[in-house]
Amino acid sequence: MSWLGRSWLLLSAAAALAACAAGSTTPAGDGGGSEGIYLPDSRKQPDGFVPQPDTLQPDSPPGLSISVTAPAAASSHAAGAQLAVTWTSSGPITQVAVELWRAGAKVADIAAAQPPSGGTNWTIDGATPGGSDYVVKVRDTASAAEGVSGQFTIVNWAWRSGVDINGAALTASKSDYPVLVTLTPTTIDYARTAAGGADLRFSTQSALSGTFDVPHYIESWNAGGTSKVWVRVKSVPQGQVTTIYMFYGNAGAQSTSSESAVFVNDFVSSGNLTLTGNKTYDRFTLRGGDTLTIQAGAPLSITARSIVIAGTIDGDFAGYAGGAANSAGNGPGGGGTSTNGGAGGGGYGGKGGLGGRDSSDTPGSGGPANGSTTSVAIDMGSSGGGASAVLGGAGGGAITLAAPDL
Repeated sequence: MSWLGRSWLLLSAAAALAACAAGSTTPAGDGGGSEGIYLPDSRKQPDGFVPQPDTLQPDSPPGLSISVTAPAAASSHAAGAQLAVTWTSSGPITQVAVELWRAGAKVADIAAAQPPSGGTNWTIDGATPGGSDYVVKVRDTASAAEGVSGQFTIVNWAWRSGVDINGAALTASKSDYPVLVTLTPTTIDYARTAAGGADLRFSTQSALSGTFDVPHYIESWNAGGTSKVWVRVKSVPQGQVTTIYMFYGNAGAQSTSSESAVFVNDFVSSGNLTLTGNKTYDRFTLRGGDTLTIQAGAPLSITARSIVIAGTIDGDFAGYAGGAANSAGNGPGGGGTSTNGGAGGGGYGGKGGLGGRDSSDTPGSGGPANGSTTSVAIDMGSSGGGASAVLGGAGGGAITLAAPDL
C-alpha cells in the first residue's frame, strides 16, 4: 500500500483491528492528528513507543487461493482501450475486489464485489502514464488471500494530429492506397517524438482506443527537418477529404514501421530485365547496377505511388523501326530518304536533322516536327529514312513514369 498523501484515523486497538479485518481503507485527507494506532490512557505505551502504520489483515485461511489468468504477463495495452481481466479461485471465497497496481501502490479500482471466479472488461483511463510494471491484483475482501498477474505494459501517446487526404485529384476512388505524409517542424513537434519516430502511429479513429489500424512506413526521418512517412489508407473516396490521425509522444514505444505492410504490391528489380506495356505497382524500384531494357516497338508505362530509379534505362533502337532502303523513316517524325547521301533523322518537338552527305550529294530531309516539348504525351522516337541500299536507324524507345514520389 502506498503511504504517499494518506492520513490515518485515530482508532482504539479493537476498532483498528475490526476496520483492517474488513479490508477498509481511508481516503486521503480523512481524520486528523499524527499517524498510528492510539490506545486508551489506561493502556498507554511507555515513552519511546513509535506506532507503525501497518495494515492489519488476518492470515489467509488454509485452502484459499486466487489466480489471475488475464492480462497475460508481458502483454501490452493502450491507455483508453479495454483491459480484459479474468481470475479463478478455490476455497470458501465469496467476494473479491479487482485493482490495478504499479510499483507497490494501487493505481485504480477496476471492479468491486466480484464473484470468486469470473472476469470483467475495464477501460484503462486515457491519462494513465505509460509503463511496463503494471499488475492486476484480485483479493478476497474477507481475508488476506490474493492473486497477482504478471507485469504488463500500458502504453500512452500524449499528442495527436489530424492528417487530411484530399481525393479531389483522383479520377476514381481508391482502396488500400499508399499515401505519402510529409512531416516538417510545422506539422509535428519533433521534440516530443521518440528517437527515429519509433512512437509514430496512425489510426482512422481520433480517440486513443489502442487500435492503430493504418499501417505506416518511415522512409526517412529528419528530426527538425523534412521526414517522409507512407501510410496505407483503407479507402480514399474520389473528390472527398479523408481524415486519419497521427499519434506520437510515447518515449517507451517500439517502432511498428513496415515497408511490406504499406507497399503490398512492391516491385524491386533483381538483375537486368525487359518490360513492356502498362505496369502498375504500389512502389517500383530499379536497383543500382540493374538495367531496364524497353522492348522494341512498344512504349512502356510504369505507374506507382513511389518510383525509385537507381539503375539504367536502355531505350536504344526501341522506337519506330528504321526506314527501308530508299524509303522514308517510320513514325510521325520519320526522316526523309536520299539516293546518294545520308538519310534524315526523325523529329520530336522540332524538325529532324538532315542526313550526312558529301559536298555534291543530296541529303535526306529531316523528319517533320511532331509532339510537344511541354506535353505529357510520350511517343516512341521516329526513325531515320533509308538511303540507297542502307536501312535507316530506328528511333529511341518511349517510357512513361508516373508517381507522386519519383
